[in-house]
Amino acid sequence: MQSAVDNVLILLDSSYRPHSAIEAAITQLAGTPQDQITIISVVTSAAAQKASVHEITASLQSLRHSFHPSTRFNIFAIADGVPQLENTVHKLILKLRPQLMLLGLSTIYSAAVFSHLQRTQSDINVVHMDEFVSIVPDEDEDWCIRGSPRCMSPVDMD
Repeated sequence: MQSAVDNVLILLDSSYRPHSAIEAAITQLAGTPQDQITIISVVTSAAAQKASVHEITASLQSLRHSFHPSTRFNIFAIADGVPQLENTVHKLILKLRPQLMLLGLSTIYSAAVFSHLQRTQSDINVVHMDEFVSIVPDEDEDWCIRGSPRCMSPVDMD
């Protein structure tokens, strides 16, 4: 990852939990009064907007001791069916000028964001949420992955 930043943008859809994304963003913040986190949640319908904002707010409240008290938050819940969704997100990115963008998006949305950043030759550091997941190798656990050469069923043990 990079050194601490003071402006993080989180782009989420329903495939990622806001709590995990917010935790990841907080770990990247500098811990100064200038810290800012903006969360854009792409929801499946206009009816899901209120639930999304509520879930994000609840996550922020549960993590309130993890960030600087002066940290500013902006929360946007945008319905997937909104015309020119990519354009709306693009305008927010230009306005916010984040140093770090965390993507918790499905493959289609991620591709759209990456292509936009390539076209604009942006200097924003972009990290997909999957990069924050640390995978423990199966040999270090009491379980095994099916089909792995180290995975033996009790029948194979005789």
